[in-house]
Amino acid sequence: MSGNELFDEIISYHTSDLSLREKYIRLYALLDRLCKQLTQADEADFSNLFSRLHYLCERQHIPSKAIEVFRIHARRAQQDATISPAEEDYRYDLKALCELVARLSEDNIPPRLAADLPAQWRSLPASHYQSEVRKRMRVVVSRWDAEYIYVYD
Repeated sequence: MSGNELFDEIISYHTSDLSLREKYIRLYALLDRLCKQLTQADEADFSNLFSRLHYLCERQHIPSKAIEVFRIHARRAQQDATISPAEEDYRYDLKALCELVARLSEDNIPPRLAADLPAQWRSLPASHYQSEVRKRMRVVVSRWDAEYIYVYD
């Protein structure tokens, strides 16, 4: 898919009468398709969207925090029908997705879509770690040596 096709699809969801929850679900599917398309020739074994997305962002030197926030919000919307996403979160998440698509496709965000996106970024939510609650932790391996594996969450 070209950047223009992706942006046309994003615009169709964004301007539709769908609920924010349904928009998140469809935009998440678009992101998943894009990441699979861009990694299909790679030999790496990607277990999920998180790993594909991280790989693409690292390869293209794209900051990944904002798109990860989108991914987290979209997964929550997929998994819990009682969740009602906030309009403000949606606009920043849409901005993250559009900026990622623009960087990966090397196309500009269409003006009619850019007009609906926030001009500036807000502060991203801080990570909170609660060791008693979490039984697992998702990490990215940054390097290793004979004694240790060095990771970050």
